Amino acid sequence: MARNLQRLSNLVGTFGPGAMLDLPTRSVLVGGLERWDMRQGAFKPIEEPRLAKMIERLLKAAGQLDAACSLSLRTPPLAQDVYGTEPPGVTVTVFPTWFVCEAEVAPAGGREIRRRRLVRWSELDPAGGRRRYALESSKKVDVTPIRFIAGCEKGHLQDIDWRRVVHGDTICREPMWLVETGTSADPRDTQVVCDCERSLSLEQAFQRGRLGRCHGERPWLGDRDPAGCDLFLRLLTRTATNTYFP
Repeated sequence: MARNLQRLSNLVGTFGPGAMLDLPTRSVLVGGLERWDMRQGAFKPIEEPRLAKMIERLLKAAGQLDAACSLSLRTPPLAQDVYGTEPPGVTVTVFPTWFVCEAEVAPAGGREIRRRRLVRWSELDPAGGRRRYALESSKKVDVTPIRFIAGCEKGHLQDIDWRRVVHGDTICREPMWLVETGTSADPRDTQVVCDCERSLSLEQAFQRGRLGRCHGERPWLGDRDPAGCDLFLRLLTRTATNTYFP
């Protein structure tokens, strides 16, 4: 059974709950502590009584831990072969769920235009771990997660609803493409284009309010913030290290 393993230090720090992690076939968000498999024997206790007591005192003072509870420290789930086909682990969420296919390159006015078909996770070929998308010609092409996601200043994250952003309230099921011209990082050179001839440039997507309001989504927990959120979404680059912190 293939496993995607992380060092304990990475899982506790850099790639802890809410972190975006690139796997060979997709990008995922590491699940919150509630989604860690902590069955008996899946972890090792950490003997740090003074640290445990300090954290316990702080949590009780904040009302986040029952007064009768006693806190203990544990490692994350450990990869061990004693569990057979179901080793302990951490649940992750595929994010984003939009992917782009291999580029179709065509010359135009002395420069190249790269078109990449936009597809959803649910549309990918399940055989082989959803690495590919079957075109109308039955040819299967490789896919990669799209580079752009949406978030707000409160730390909520969600997929960009590209169809709604491009078409508004108009219902359209025509193929959509990520079209790139030139080699610069100018957002005007990247557009999301639909075969119905509607389009949206990244320059427009960066405009305040263009992506709509936040829904308070917390995909690493699989829910929405009960306090809600009414901030405007901002366009984020998934692979940038300075746009989102877990």
